[in-house]
Amino acid sequence: MKIHAPYNFVPLSKSIAFTDQESQNVSHDIPLQDGLYGIINFEVETFSPLAVGGAQSGGNGHLTTIQPFELPRANGEIRYAIPGTSLRGMIRNVFEIVSFGKMQKVDDKRFGIRDLTAGAKPIYRDRMGDIRSGWLRFDAEKRWIIEECKHCRISHKELRKKCRSEIVSEKVDGKDKFLHPEEKYQAFSSGEGHLNISFNKRDNDAVFDGQDGDHDGVIIFTGQPNPRKKREFVFI
Repeated sequence: MKIHAPYNFVPLSKSIAFTDQESQNVSHDIPLQDGLYGIINFEVETFSPLAVGGAQSGGNGHLTTIQPFELPRANGEIRYAIPGTSLRGMIRNVFEIVSFGKMQKVDDKRFGIRDLTAGAKPIYRDRMGDIRSGWLRFDAEKRWIIEECKHCRISHKELRKKCRSEIVSEKVDGKDKFLHPEEKYQAFSSGEGHLNISFNKRDNDAVFDGQDGDHDGVIIFTGQPNPRKKREFVFI
Protein backbone atom coordinates (compact mmCIF):
# COMPACT_ATOMS: atom_id res chain seq x y z
CA MET A 1 0.00 0.00 0.00
CA LYS A 2 1.29 3.42 -0.91
CA ILE A 3 0.62 6.50 1.19
CA HIS A 4 0.77 9.89 -0.51
CA ALA A 5 0.53 13.25 1.20
CA PRO A 6 -1.41 15.78 -0.95
CA TYR A 7 -1.13 18.42 1.78
CA ASN A 8 -3.10 21.12 -0.01
CA PHE A 9 -6.06 18.95 -0.98
CA VAL A 10 -6.99 17.03 2.17
CA PRO A 11 -10.75 17.37 2.87
CA LEU A 12 -11.98 18.14 6.36
CA SER A 13 -13.78 15.50 8.36
CA LYS A 14 -17.58 15.74 8.45
CA SER A 15 -17.58 14.99 12.18
CA ILE A 16 -15.87 16.68 15.13
CA ALA A 17 -14.83 14.77 18.24
CA PHE A 18 -15.10 16.52 21.60
CA THR A 19 -13.88 15.48 25.04
CA ASP A 20 -15.78 15.80 28.30
CA GLN A 21 -12.63 16.75 30.14
CA GLU A 22 -12.04 20.40 30.94
CA SER A 23 -9.90 22.09 28.32
CA GLN A 24 -7.20 23.09 30.82
CA ASN A 25 -6.68 19.43 31.70
CA VAL A 26 -6.09 18.33 28.10
CA SER A 27 -2.41 17.78 27.45
CA HIS A 28 -0.31 16.27 24.69
CA ASP A 29 1.57 14.38 27.42
CA ILE A 30 -1.50 12.69 28.99
CA PRO A 31 -3.76 10.45 26.84
CA LEU A 32 -7.50 10.98 27.19
CA GLN A 33 -9.23 8.40 29.39
CA ASP A 34 -11.39 7.20 26.51
CA GLY A 35 -8.75 7.77 23.86
CA LEU A 36 -6.35 5.46 22.06
CA TYR A 37 -2.58 5.41 22.16
CA GLY A 38 0.07 3.03 21.02
CA ILE A 39 3.34 2.48 19.17
CA ILE A 40 3.85 2.66 15.41
CA ASN A 41 6.41 0.24 13.95
CA PHE A 42 7.57 0.85 10.38
CA GLU A 43 10.37 0.03 8.00
CA VAL A 44 11.99 2.41 5.51
CA GLU A 45 13.41 1.27 2.19
CA THR A 46 15.11 3.62 -0.26
CA PHE A 47 14.76 3.11 -4.02
CA SER A 48 17.07 5.97 -5.07
CA PRO A 49 20.15 7.72 -3.68
CA LEU A 50 19.33 9.55 -0.43
CA ALA A 51 21.28 12.10 1.64
CA VAL A 52 19.88 14.04 4.58
CA GLY A 53 21.71 17.25 5.42
CA GLY A 54 23.65 17.46 8.69
CA ALA A 55 26.48 19.76 9.75
CA GLN A 56 26.77 23.07 7.90
CA SER A 57 29.65 25.46 7.35
CA GLY A 58 29.99 28.84 5.67
CA GLY A 59 27.18 31.37 5.55
CA ASN A 60 27.48 35.10 6.33
CA GLY A 61 27.67 35.98 2.66
CA HIS A 62 29.65 32.86 1.69
CA LEU A 63 28.40 29.70 0.04
CA THR A 64 27.01 27.25 2.57
CA THR A 65 28.39 23.72 2.58
CA ILE A 66 26.04 21.02 3.94
CA GLN A 67 27.49 17.66 4.91
CA PRO A 68 25.38 14.47 4.92
CA PHE A 69 24.05 13.50 8.34
CA GLU A 70 26.13 10.76 9.93
CA LEU A 71 26.35 8.86 13.22
CA PRO A 72 29.45 9.05 15.42
CA ARG A 73 32.20 7.17 13.66
CA ALA A 74 33.08 3.69 14.90
CA ASN A 75 36.71 2.65 14.28
CA GLY A 76 36.97 5.49 11.77
CA GLU A 77 34.08 4.15 9.68
CA ILE A 78 31.65 6.70 8.22
CA ARG A 79 28.05 5.79 9.02
CA TYR A 80 25.48 7.85 7.16
CA ALA A 81 21.97 7.86 8.62
CA ILE A 82 18.53 9.46 8.59
CA PRO A 83 17.91 11.62 11.69
CA GLY A 84 15.08 10.57 13.97
CA THR A 85 13.53 14.03 13.59
CA SER A 86 13.17 13.48 9.84
CA LEU A 87 11.43 10.15 10.34
CA ARG A 88 9.14 11.59 13.02
CA GLY A 89 8.20 14.44 10.68
CA MET A 90 7.30 12.02 7.88
CA ILE A 91 5.11 9.91 10.15
CA ARG A 92 3.53 12.96 11.79
CA ASN A 93 2.48 14.39 8.43
CA VAL A 94 0.83 11.14 7.36
CA PHE A 95 -0.82 10.67 10.77
CA GLU A 96 -2.25 14.20 10.71
CA ILE A 97 -3.79 13.51 7.32
CA VAL A 98 -5.39 10.16 8.12
CA SER A 99 -6.74 11.52 11.43
CA PHE A 100 -8.05 14.74 9.85
CA GLY A 101 -5.71 16.66 12.11
CA LYS A 102 -3.92 18.65 9.39
CA MET A 103 -5.69 21.93 10.13
CA GLN A 104 -3.00 24.46 9.15
CA LYS A 105 -4.66 25.31 5.84
CA VAL A 106 -8.03 26.13 7.40
CA ASP A 107 -7.10 27.73 10.74
CA ASP A 108 -9.11 30.88 11.40
CA LYS A 109 -6.19 33.29 11.20
CA ARG A 110 -5.82 36.82 9.92
CA PHE A 111 -2.73 37.22 7.82
CA GLY A 112 -0.81 40.42 7.25
CA ILE A 113 0.73 41.51 3.99
CA ARG A 114 3.81 43.65 3.36
CA ASP A 115 4.70 43.57 -0.30
CA LEU A 116 6.57 46.51 -1.83
CA THR A 117 6.87 45.04 -5.31
CA ALA A 118 5.27 46.77 -8.29
CA GLY A 119 2.74 43.98 -8.81
CA ALA A 120 1.33 44.41 -5.29
CA LYS A 121 0.97 48.20 -5.58
CA PRO A 122 -2.87 48.14 -5.93
CA ILE A 123 -3.34 45.99 -2.83
CA TYR A 124 -0.61 47.45 -0.63
CA ARG A 125 1.14 50.73 -1.42
CA ASP A 126 -1.99 52.41 -2.83
CA ARG A 127 -3.69 51.80 0.54
CA MET A 128 -0.91 53.25 2.69
CA GLY A 129 -2.23 56.81 2.69
CA ASP A 130 -3.13 56.94 6.39
CA ILE A 131 -0.13 55.71 8.38
CA ARG A 132 -0.72 55.69 12.14
CA SER A 133 1.77 55.00 14.90
CA GLY A 134 1.64 53.95 18.52
CA TRP A 135 3.27 52.16 21.44
CA LEU A 136 2.31 48.62 22.44
CA ARG A 137 1.69 48.63 26.20
CA PHE A 138 -0.08 46.87 29.07
CA ASP A 139 -3.07 48.78 30.41
CA ALA A 140 -4.18 48.84 34.06
CA GLU A 141 -5.97 45.52 33.58
CA LYS A 142 -2.88 43.90 32.03
CA ARG A 143 -4.34 43.86 28.53
CA TRP A 144 -2.29 44.67 25.45
CA ILE A 145 -3.26 48.04 23.94
CA ILE A 146 -1.80 50.34 21.31
CA GLU A 147 -1.34 53.83 22.71
CA GLU A 148 -1.48 56.06 19.65
CA CYS A 149 1.09 58.83 19.13
CA LYS A 150 2.06 61.25 16.38
CA HIS A 151 5.08 60.67 14.20
CA CYS A 152 7.28 62.31 11.60
CA ARG A 153 10.24 61.26 9.47
CA ILE A 154 13.97 61.93 9.80
CA SER A 155 16.53 61.59 7.02
CA HIS A 156 19.71 59.55 7.26
CA LYS A 157 21.60 62.78 6.58
CA GLU A 158 20.14 64.34 9.74
CA LEU A 159 20.87 61.20 11.77
CA ARG A 160 24.53 61.36 10.75
CA LYS A 161 24.74 64.76 12.49
CA LYS A 162 24.23 62.89 15.77
CA CYS A 163 26.07 59.72 14.85
CA ARG A 164 29.29 59.14 12.93
CA SER A 165 28.38 55.53 12.06
CA GLU A 166 26.84 54.42 8.78
CA ILE A 167 23.33 53.19 9.56
CA VAL A 168 22.26 52.16 6.06
CA SER A 169 24.61 49.38 4.99
CA GLU A 170 27.98 47.80 5.57
CA LYS A 171 30.48 46.27 3.16
CA VAL A 172 30.59 42.47 3.00
CA ASP A 173 32.97 41.00 0.40
CA GLY A 174 33.01 44.38 -1.32
CA LYS A 175 29.23 44.55 -1.63
CA ASP A 176 26.65 46.54 0.31
CA LYS A 177 24.75 44.54 2.93
CA PHE A 178 21.68 46.41 4.12
CA LEU A 179 21.36 46.53 7.87
CA HIS A 180 18.59 44.92 9.89
CA PRO A 181 16.74 47.36 12.22
CA GLU A 182 18.53 45.87 15.26
CA GLU A 183 21.88 46.49 13.55
CA LYS A 184 20.81 50.07 12.84
CA TYR A 185 20.14 50.62 16.54
CA GLN A 186 23.57 49.23 17.40
CA ALA A 187 25.30 51.31 14.74
CA PHE A 188 23.55 54.50 15.85
CA SER A 189 24.24 53.90 19.55
CA SER A 190 27.93 53.11 18.93
CA GLY A 191 28.32 56.59 17.45
CA GLU A 192 27.14 58.19 20.73
CA GLY A 193 23.67 58.66 19.29
CA HIS A 194 20.65 58.65 21.60
CA LEU A 195 17.27 57.31 20.56
CA ASN A 196 15.52 60.02 22.59
CA ILE A 197 16.07 63.19 20.62
CA SER A 198 15.08 66.85 20.69
CA PHE A 199 14.34 68.30 17.25
CA ASN A 200 12.52 70.89 15.21
CA LYS A 201 10.05 70.15 12.45
CA ARG A 202 10.40 71.30 8.87
CA ASP A 203 7.26 70.33 6.99
CA ASN A 204 6.85 66.80 8.38
CA ASP A 205 10.55 66.05 8.78
CA ALA A 206 12.63 66.17 11.97
CA VAL A 207 15.77 68.33 11.71
CA PHE A 208 18.62 69.30 14.04
CA ASP A 209 19.25 73.05 13.93
CA GLY A 210 22.07 73.17 16.45
CA GLN A 211 19.81 74.25 19.30
CA ASP A 212 17.22 72.75 21.60
CA GLY A 213 14.25 71.63 19.56
CA ASP A 214 10.60 72.32 20.04
CA HIS A 215 9.72 68.62 19.95
CA ASP A 216 10.88 65.46 21.73
CA GLY A 217 10.69 62.01 20.24
CA VAL A 218 12.15 58.53 19.90
CA ILE A 219 13.89 57.26 16.76
CA ILE A 220 12.25 54.13 15.31
CA PHE A 221 14.36 52.22 12.78
CA THR A 222 12.80 49.95 10.16
CA GLY A 223 14.27 47.72 7.46
CA GLN A 224 16.38 48.83 4.50
CA PRO A 225 14.88 47.13 1.41
CA ASN A 226 17.00 49.14 -1.06
CA PRO A 227 19.41 52.10 -1.26
CA ARG A 228 16.59 54.48 -2.20
CA LYS A 229 15.20 54.49 1.32
CA LYS A 230 16.58 57.64 2.97
CA ARG A 231 14.38 58.23 6.03
CA GLU A 232 13.36 56.65 9.32
CA PHE A 233 10.52 57.32 11.75
CA VAL A 234 10.43 59.48 14.87
CA PHE A 235 7.59 58.83 17.34
CA ILE A 236 6.72 62.18 18.93
